[in-house]
Amino acid sequence: MPVFQVVIQQTWFNDFITNVYHVNELTIADAVGVGHQVALQHQKAITAWSRINAMRVSSPAPDDGVFATIPLNLVGTRPGTGEAMPPFNRIMVSFQVAYTYKCRKFITAMVEGDSSSGEVVASVLTDLQTNYINPLLALGSLCNPDGVLFTGGAAEKSVAMRQLRRKKKRVTPVI
Repeated sequence: MPVFQVVIQQTWFNDFITNVYHVNELTIADAVGVGHQVALQHQKAITAWSRINAMRVSSPAPDDGVFATIPLNLVGTRPGTGEAMPPFNRIMVSFQVAYTYKCRKFITAMVEGDSSSGEVVASVLTDLQTNYINPLLALGSLCNPDGVLFTGGAAEKSVAMRQLRRKKKRVTPVI
């Protein structure tokens, strides 16, 4: 089966964030249906500080121009207490694949109540396992870019400090 790429586009205050998923489906229409389910599960993984704006499903063939962009307006539903944490603080979710490397997804939109002393609190880990990881695995078509299906998943206990990409800074010539 072909592997379609599903890109979930999300905003966190003024930052634009994407999470890329791969689905193993026969047609792009099937991939769009699975993509909607992925977006709904991703909504449960982010707090109300964040919003999912759109979803883009594209063909596995390079440069063929086959894609579907679906506008969404989904506000995160995961409960959280406290102020928003900086966007480089993320929860890392590792999905296991049968015989190759892990596929990692990073959940942005953390709040102060999500972590304590640099570790994600147990209630958030349980919530992610129940409302995000298990439902995604139950879809049965999420895979890595090579088409190998996910076999399991878990959220990492330590807060992932992932550096954000920055625009190129203008270089001032030295005189």
